[in-house]
Amino acid sequence: MKTIITFLLMVALFLVCQSPSYSQKSQKKGQSSLANPFADQVKEHFKNWDKNNDGKINEAESNLIITNKSVSGDQAAAILAVHYLFIKSGNPKEFTKEEILNRGSWKPTGNPGEFEGSDLLGAFASYSDKLKNINRKLFIGEPSPIGMHQGMLGDCYLISTIGALAKISPNKIKEMVKEKSDGSYEVHFADKNFVTVNKLTDTEMIAGASTDGQGCWLRVMESAFGKRKAMNSGNKTKGTKVGSANKADYDFAVGHGGTQEEVINALTGHQPITLKLSKDLKQLVAIFGEAGKKITLASIYANKQVPPGFDTGHGYAILGYDKKTNKVKVWNPHGNEFNPIGPEGMKNGFIVKKGVMDVSVDDFAKVFDLVVYEKK
Repeated sequence: MKTIITFLLMVALFLVCQSPSYSQKSQKKGQSSLANPFADQVKEHFKNWDKNNDGKINEAESNLIITNKSVSGDQAAAILAVHYLFIKSGNPKEFTKEEILNRGSWKPTGNPGEFEGSDLLGAFASYSDKLKNINRKLFIGEPSPIGMHQGMLGDCYLISTIGALAKISPNKIKEMVKEKSDGSYEVHFADKNFVTVNKLTDTEMIAGASTDGQGCWLRVMESAFGKRKAMNSGNKTKGTKVGSANKADYDFAVGHGGTQEEVINALTGHQPITLKLSKDLKQLVAIFGEAGKKITLASIYANKQVPPGFDTGHGYAILGYDKKTNKVKVWNPHGNEFNPIGPEGMKNGFIVKKGVMDVSVDDFAKVFDLVVYEKK
């Protein structure tokens, strides 16, 4: 077969990635009396969250609470769970206290005395646990994609690219991100411009991307890129009755989609090359062979039929290529785990550990639609 890989010099895939879903284990009534700390927080704080006193909370109001330095602990986890509700529900974009409590309640499973928590309760529990384990030190050891997690913002295009850079040049990231004496940060981009990020609130710390014990550098970079994106495009939080908060605008800007190409350019100053995949793979293998030296990424069109364990409309990073096995090491920025039911392959999916899977080049070409790499 002939090599047929189309160069797309002007076309980039705009990725609006889905945030992960949360599940809550069932609970026996006799064991803990259906404890619901999420509901406790909503009942206690809803009046303060409702800034315009209309009996409802909208997305703009939740943004204001997220950036409030006085909001901490389980209240931070609760308002972020409400914000997650806005992201997942689409419309309506405002909820009464009763609607939130109903969505964040225990429901009977059908088994006597057993109840199951909603997705919203699962989100609250996840955020609460995450907050208890946060380390605000900027760097702990070397940045690495292993341990990175995208979080609730739809910015796989950004996190996948940062993960690839962390694999290739962790020291580059340390050079980019600097902590100041007042607790704020400066993030320096390749075009010599820098962005200042104020000290992050509890809610901001758990809202976005994280690392397993590497420090908060990734969340700082995410916020900085959002600020850069918001300033460049003029994005503002929409649907407001109470105005918009600057720092909330940053997460709005970064979390509502973008391209891997724009991130490569911002982080390295180099131009990206985008390839549309086809069946013949010699040139693709050559590109994979450079993955340890150049940022190399991949993405899947939205709504495509893919094997279990893959996300569509999502960006990934290429961490390496094994010439002996002809397999590509692909990394999902969700940092997820997946075990196929049955043999690995296109039917059942591939084993995923900390977001990493080994996929043959042939199967890679069947699943993915675009490859983007850094031109040095």
